[in-house]
Amino acid sequence: MAREILKPQYLGDGVYVHDQGHQLALAVNNHENIVIYMGANEINALIEYAKRAFMVIEDIRYDEDDDYIEPPMLNPGGGPYEPSDNI
Repeated sequence: MAREILKPQYLGDGVYVHDQGHQLALAVNNHENIVIYMGANEINALIEYAKRAFMVIEDIRYDEDDDYIEPPMLNPGGGPYEPSDNI
């Protein structure tokens, strides 16, 4: 049995997503203005990139006293954050 195709959805900030069955299509400014088609591999890569870019920490830790342990800040490249004057 084929899976149900989802209805198009507005994501915000002028971005729409369409379920094409085997891929997702992204539209901008108008739901008919499709500019990107993404398959499962591209979507997974985007999710991993977004996790690094927005410093998503999946492993929340607490010490022996149940106090939250602040994770190290990561830069978008995934390494330790080092302040820089370069912009």
